[in-house]
Amino acid sequence: MLPCRGPALLLSLACLAACGGDAGAPDLAAAEARFAAGQGEEALRIARALTEAPPADERDLARLANLLTECGDAPAALRLLGDRPARPGAPAEVVEAGALAYIRSREPARAVLALRTLCDANRTGAATHRLLGMALLARGERGPAREAIEEARRRAPDDAAAEALFGWLLLAEGRTDEALAALRAARRRFSASPEVLSTLGLALLSASGADRAGLGEAVEVLSKVRSLRPLDRGSQMNLGTALNRLGRFVEAEAVFERLAAVAGAEAEEWIGLGFARAGRADFRGAVAAFERAADLSPRDARVLMNLGNAYLEVARLDREPTEACARAAAVFERAHQAAPGSPEPLVGLARATLKPDPARDDLAKKAMEIYRRALALDPGHFEANLNLALLYYDLWNADRRAEGEGFFRAKECFERAAAKVAPEQWDPPARRAFEELKAR
Repeated sequence: MLPCRGPALLLSLACLAACGGDAGAPDLAAAEARFAAGQGEEALRIARALTEAPPADERDLARLANLLTECGDAPAALRLLGDRPARPGAPAEVVEAGALAYIRSREPARAVLALRTLCDANRTGAATHRLLGMALLARGERGPAREAIEEARRRAPDDAAAEALFGWLLLAEGRTDEALAALRAARRRFSASPEVLSTLGLALLSASGADRAGLGEAVEVLSKVRSLRPLDRGSQMNLGTALNRLGRFVEAEAVFERLAAVAGAEAEEWIGLGFARAGRADFRGAVAAFERAADLSPRDARVLMNLGNAYLEVARLDREPTEACARAAAVFERAHQAAPGSPEPLVGLARATLKPDPARDDLAKKAMEIYRRALALDPGHFEANLNLALLYYDLWNADRRAEGEGFFRAKECFERAAAKVAPEQWDPPARRAFEELKAR
C-alpha cells in the first residue's frame, strides 16, 4: 500500500501558540487550569459552557477563544470573537486570538491580514510576531516567516513556543539535523513544554525513516505530549504514525480510533487507522477505514490507491475473490481519473483485472494491455515491467518456441525491471523465469 503522508508540518498550530493570561473569571481560570493539567476534554466542556454567557472583558474573551482553539474547537473560537479582531483599535489580545483561530482553521491568509493591522499600528508584541511567523510559514512564505520568528525570539528569549516554532521553521527549510539540535537544546531549557516536545517529536519522525531507535524516541516524546495535551491533533497524528512504522499496530489503532471519533476528523486520521488495521491483517477493517477516507477526499489518488490495495488484500483471502476484485478495479479507475499521469493506478487496475483467475487468457490479455498503458507513462516502472514480463513469459512457456513475441518481450521487460531492482531481490518465480530466458 502507498505510505501515509509523512508527518505534516501542520503539527498542531494551536499547540505552538500557547497564549497565557492573568486570572480572570473563576470558571475561565478553572478551565485554563484543567487544560494546563492535561485535562483537555474537561477544559473544553467548561469553555464551551462559558460561551453561552461570554466574558464582558475583551481580554478575558480572548483568553476563552484561545482556550477553545487550543482544545481543538477553533470554529467555536471564531464564532465567539465575531468581527472583533477586525474592528479598529481592537485589543492586541483579541486580534491575536482571532489570528490563532484562523491559522488552526487553515485560513492563514486571514491571520496575516489581521496581524498586519497590529504591525501597521505599531502595537506588536512577541506573540504577534510568533503568530505572524506561524501564519506565513503555513502559507509557504519562509523568508518573511523567518524574520517574524527571529523577532519573536529576540523579544521573548525565554518563550518556549517561539523556540519550538524556530525548530518548525528549520524543518520546513529541510534542515532536519539543525532542527533536531535546536529542539533538543530547547528541551533542555523547557523540559515540560508541550510546544517543544511536539515539534521535537515531529523532527524525530521526519529524520528517522525506518530507524527504530529514532522512532522509539519519537513515541516517548509524543506520548508525553499526549499526557499534557490529549486533544492536540498534530502530535497524536505523529504518534500514531510512529507506532505504525514500528509495527506497534494495536497501539497505533487505538490512537487513530480516538482521533477518528472526534467531530471534524479528516482523511488523514482514517488513513492512519486503515494502515494500523492492515498491519494486524484486519483487511476488512482497513477497507472500512479507507472508504471513510475516500468519502472525505474523493479525488485524492493516494487515498483511493490505499482503498484499492486493501480490497485486493481482501480478495487474496476470499475463496471467491470476484466481488472484491471488481470493487478494487472500480476504485483504481477512480484513482486513474484523479491522477491520469501516474502509472500506479493502472498497475493496481491490472492486478485487480487478473486477480480473479490468472489462468484465464482473456483476463491476462486485458491485464497486459493495462500494464502497457502504465509503461507508456513510465517505461522504467519496476512492478509494471516485472508483472508484464511474467505474463509474456507465460505466453512463451505455453508453446516453448525459442523465438517469438513472448520470448523477446518477456526478456526486454525483465531487463528493464532488473535495471531498477536487482534480481536477487525478486520473488523466486520471477528470478527463475529471468534466469531461464537468459540461459537460452
